[in-house]
Amino acid sequence: MSLLAPLYFAGALAIGLPILFHLIRRQPKGNIAFSSLMFLKPTPPRLTRRSRLDNWLLLLIRSLAILLLAAAFARPFFRSEAVTESDAIGQRFVVLIDTSASMKRVGVWDQAIGQIDRVIGELGKNDQLAIVAYDDEPKTLFPFEQSYELAADQRFSAARLSFQNLAPSWQDSDLGRALVYAADIAAASEADQEGVQRDANLILISDMQSGSEIESLQRFTWPENVRLDVRVVRGVNAGNAWARILQSAGEDDDSEGDPNGAASKRGGSRSEKRRVRVSNAAGTNASDFRLAWITSENKTIDAMPVHVPPGESRTVSIPLPDADVTSLVLSGDQEPFDNAAYLVRPQPETANIVFVGDEENKQDPRDRLLYYLKQVPFDTPQRTVTITSDPNLVPGIAGQPGNTVSTPLVVVTQPLDDAMTERIHRYLRTGGTVLLVLAEPDALWSSTLTPLLQNSDGETPAIEVSEAKLDDYAMLSHIDFEHPVFSPMADPQFNDFTKTRFWSHREIHGLPADTKVLAKFDDGAPALIEHSVGEGHLMVLAAGWQPQASQLSLSTKFIPLMFSIFDRGQRARADGNRYRVGDQLDEASGHPTLVAAPDGDPPESTTLDSDNRLNRPGVYRMDQDGKSQTIAVNLADTESRVEPMDAATLEKLGVQLGKAQSNAARKESERQSKDVELESIQKLWQWLMAAAMGLLVTETLLVRIRQ
Repeated sequence: MSLLAPLYFAGALAIGLPILFHLIRRQPKGNIAFSSLMFLKPTPPRLTRRSRLDNWLLLLIRSLAILLLAAAFARPFFRSEAVTESDAIGQRFVVLIDTSASMKRVGVWDQAIGQIDRVIGELGKNDQLAIVAYDDEPKTLFPFEQSYELAADQRFSAARLSFQNLAPSWQDSDLGRALVYAADIAAASEADQEGVQRDANLILISDMQSGSEIESLQRFTWPENVRLDVRVVRGVNAGNAWARILQSAGEDDDSEGDPNGAASKRGGSRSEKRRVRVSNAAGTNASDFRLAWITSENKTIDAMPVHVPPGESRTVSIPLPDADVTSLVLSGDQEPFDNAAYLVRPQPETANIVFVGDEENKQDPRDRLLYYLKQVPFDTPQRTVTITSDPNLVPGIAGQPGNTVSTPLVVVTQPLDDAMTERIHRYLRTGGTVLLVLAEPDALWSSTLTPLLQNSDGETPAIEVSEAKLDDYAMLSHIDFEHPVFSPMADPQFNDFTKTRFWSHREIHGLPADTKVLAKFDDGAPALIEHSVGEGHLMVLAAGWQPQASQLSLSTKFIPLMFSIFDRGQRARADGNRYRVGDQLDEASGHPTLVAAPDGDPPESTTLDSDNRLNRPGVYRMDQDGKSQTIAVNLADTESRVEPMDAATLEKLGVQLGKAQSNAARKESERQSKDVELESIQKLWQWLMAAAMGLLVTETLLVRIRQ
């Protein structure tokens, strides 16, 4: 026999009350007057036992009634052997384990593996299991399909083998995407083959760092029968500190928003510095750190102290040494996984601008277009630009795109003969940029423009160039500020061209339909056009920029305009300091070789995943077609924000939280449910209550008879 509410049986202790009442004797009541006792002989009292029990039958009836009442309230029942030995009903469990970079903190990963092993140990033989790992994207390690095919002992052994070699990656954490993925797996497995609806449990094992992305949950409807059990693992050390290099080579915050500001600094000299932001998470014990450059030979130089209180950030400017440095390392932090910020210095490059034009007959240099072109400061600390007037330097060999890289721009200011026209056309097809300036009136510009503006299908346009008739001057209008040539001057403080006047210009008629008109004169004639030829761009300016033709070379628009045209011809060169772990690398860049990596990071056979994405921080060198490029790959900033996120944040996004029960707890819960069902069927308490009432009636009758 078992008891549904055994605590009520403690009421049986009340059996001591009848015994106590029976031991208490009644004292005589009232006084009887008696004469003096002086003549009587004293007699000592006779000793008797006051603890003697009388009326044993009444005592027995009363005690038995109390026992029956206590047993009735304890709700006794008879449990069958089958119910006692039955296992819990099977449920579906999806274990979601975080493998992002923040899990590399001291002690965190060991706790995570211990948690997942504990979850498997708490499952019953009827439970089904799936294991999913995630960083920036989820990945199924052990699917439900494999769980269905295996017996209980094999199932859990195979599940443990699935994460035996699992380790945290260097990727950032997208918790929202992982929860959506795992919830879909759990919801799709709510019903078994017999159609029995069962609960699904999603167990999240993570450090719940606040840098995790959770935006995906805003567009997801959480399944009703899926409950999320969040099991947070915490590191040995509280908080975290990290450093990030903010300023890459060639950047200058003072020139932001000013198209002439950057140009004004290109020719000047300045010291090599890097702006570094040092952040310290709330709860970190340390506040005093040191920043030091690390060379390619793993030597430390130029250590610099920095003080950052917990929960704050500081931005400092650090001189960049002349040595071959690969990283900036923060010391004094107990979590080393994100203390290195990698960087590369851009390799110095040279570029040529070829000027094709006959200006020897002009005595005054101010009448020469080349004179004003040479005044443009194309040079930067990382680039040297040479302007040459030798037409033989125009790249004209087809199939050699490297020539267009070294010579990104050709400026033509005179009509061309057939040989030079063909050479310029080949240069355009291989990716070069040509600026054709119609500087002289009454020249044979049509013979030059016609073959250059030829369509890709071979159709030759009928180009006519004539002199525009102006009463006084012309100005630019209808400027396409969305085009890369004019976009640097799109802000209202820079887009005023009314002070740039043209005393003369040419009119171009018969332009192909695919030619883009970037700007017009106020009389409606095209002022600057762009035509794509193969991989290159032909740009035509319908006026000269010398003072006798216009005010363009003397205006503030000339330098940024020349820069934009030059950058149009210069092939985009990726900034080697812009890469983050997880960025996709262009296949044409070649296979990267790891040059510098975090201390203690085990060597890997590859530095790219299946999607050609960079999978670890460090400095890489890529060799392709005889050219070498070096890039720096850094950890995502979000992974350094390790303050734990409150699980209530997920609940606000619709996630249903709940504690997943172990197999033993579910067995106990099911046993209690069956006990309640058995007790409600047997109803033994009613018989016990009836017996207790019968004893009390009998006790009452016996008392009356004895009186």
